[in-house]
Amino acid sequence: MRCVCFAMICWLAGAAAEAQDWATAMFDHTSYDFGTVAKAAKVEHHFPFKNDSAYDIHIATVQSSCSCTQPELTKQWVRKGEAAEVIARIDTRTFNGRREATVRVTIDQPVQAEVQLHVYCYIRSDIVVNPGEINFGSVDRGSKASCKVVVSYAGRSDWRIVDVQSGEEHLSATIVQLSRGFGQVAYELTIELKDDMPEGYLKDHVILVTNDPTPDSARVPIAVEGLVLAPLSAKPALFSVGAVKPAEIVTKHLVIQEKVPFRILSVAVPDKRFQAKYPSLPGTVQSVAITFQADDKPGEVVGELLIRTDLSTGETLKVPVLGEVLDKDGRTVVPRRTAAGLGTSTIDGWRPVGP
Repeated sequence: MRCVCFAMICWLAGAAAEAQDWATAMFDHTSYDFGTVAKAAKVEHHFPFKNDSAYDIHIATVQSSCSCTQPELTKQWVRKGEAAEVIARIDTRTFNGRREATVRVTIDQPVQAEVQLHVYCYIRSDIVVNPGEINFGSVDRGSKASCKVVVSYAGRSDWRIVDVQSGEEHLSATIVQLSRGFGQVAYELTIELKDDMPEGYLKDHVILVTNDPTPDSARVPIAVEGLVLAPLSAKPALFSVGAVKPAEIVTKHLVIQEKVPFRILSVAVPDKRFQAKYPSLPGTVQSVAITFQADDKPGEVVGELLIRTDLSTGETLKVPVLGEVLDKDGRTVVPRRTAAGLGTSTIDGWRPVGP
């Protein structure tokens, strides 16, 4: 009897270790060091992860070991194949000096597991950035934009910003000294977004290089964010058919927008299971009805919708398509996975219950 109990304990320990390894492996990385940051600066880091298992995952809690760090979860239920993020934000207004925190991500379905994410930073109280980030908001592609922040310093009378650096070639910087005296210095930093910036989400940093004597304190990052919009855009940007049964018919709408009136000339669909209907009259907003009729072949549905308009740019709008045809019993067609993919006999046959 003792041997049986001992074997059971070892089996459970092994299953728990496998689940722990699988959970950690979902994350692109589990540690990030912000380095030296300014007082009141926006300081946050995104930890991306993807559910590559055969099961839906439910995250029960995300908690930080330090009140200086506020964690946020973009999705609590992460379906198989979906991606999500844990965002760690540092409170640089309240706290100073060296800070470090562990963010514990607790998973309760399909198995119990915990992932620990680590963040580190040093908050300088002698440098203040106002506002705390460079945020361009939404910018039309082909347009220039600029944003200003004031960098204030209190301390050495000879303190200077000697350079502004960025790895983003579509940004340019100008730094102007506003005042100096009695150990206090103020600079105005202007960051310009060039008109050749491609569409998409911009998330980067510019680095203030100072004449501080130590390399760690001489480089101070300031967050840069913005969204460059294409003149012609589709919502949603990814057209999801969903999970459909054989012979099932699904109709969803795609909204196409522009600032000036336009007509849709054609919509090319991925295969013969799709049909598209769209208005013939011009408008700044067009609704395209996409109908998908599943066949009897289960599997993944992938492709693109190619939308051609009468706009002078001649641009073809491409919208990715994703979905799945279930088998005749309404089950997904997913290859069996290894222990790291939650396909072992330790939880075989278990199915999580969605929200």
